Amino acid sequence: MANDTETPSGARDTARAYDLALHTSRQGLVFARRNRGITLADDRLDWVISGEPDAALLASIVEINLRTGGVPTSPIAQCRIRFKDGFVLNVSDATWTRHQDEVRRTLYRDFVHDLHRRLGALTGVTVRFIAGYTKTEFHVMALGALFFVAICIGLPITAFFIRPDREFVLGLVVGAVFVWPLLRMMHFNSPGSYDPRKLPTGLVP
Repeated sequence: MANDTETPSGARDTARAYDLALHTSRQGLVFARRNRGITLADDRLDWVISGEPDAALLASIVEINLRTGGVPTSPIAQCRIRFKDGFVLNVSDATWTRHQDEVRRTLYRDFVHDLHRRLGALTGVTVRFIAGYTKTEFHVMALGALFFVAICIGLPITAFFIRPDREFVLGLVVGAVFVWPLLRMMHFNSPGSYDPRKLPTGLVP
């Protein structure tokens, strides 16, 4: 994404900076979110990756994908912004250690609402608003979740019927504690679309 945009002074006056974690489709897999900070104006986005400034017009956005990921007990919220040239900018509420906290969660929520508001004010721009995972990603996760449920829930139940014992009941309770957040996260990330005027609460903290 080339930094070749010009922003009118009026748009700069309404710009707001967000200290959020960034990752792009050019970076590949990373284990720490060390790139932070994105500025949103009425007509553009500005950010810095590995010391290199970059920017894009809001009018060049073709898709917004809201999803969560990471540890099911404390999922990281992600806003994936796809541009006309295929470049993807991922904005999340993760800290540099890939976890998140209440401050980042609030900033992320403000950013997502602000982005949708500014996109809604543009004319002649068509954006796809996608919720959750792709169908392929969801099916792969569903298979993994089924295996996880079989271990955490199925094994204690089977063992209890073979030899009734309180330790298997405790194992079932512990298993349910781990399974429920995973199933909840998958439910919120079911493939679909959403109305940009009504953001999915399960994906925007």
